[in-house]
Amino acid sequence: MIRRPPRSTPLYSSAASDVYKRQLPQVEIPSFGIRIDGDISTQLRMGTNGGLPIIARVENGNTLLDMRTINPAFDEQVAASIKQVL
Repeated sequence: MIRRPPRSTPLYSSAASDVYKRQLPQVEIPSFGIRIDGDISTQLRMGTNGGLPIIARVENGNTLLDMRTINPAFDEQVAASIKQVL
């Protein structure tokens, strides 16, 4: 299960904020991310169990998911897909 922080708790993660640093260096966007050891981005992108593809990025050999870009309604599906790939 993915536990999202309360809306009033801004968490900053390189998974979320680095994307905009070149375009808007003075702006920090509240979000949180999940880091998974190893590159599983291709498997997530292909979809698992007939599920939706999950777009992730790879940094330093690790898979990063920016949860700001994933609708909370899909949290359980994302968690199931990650478990299946791992």
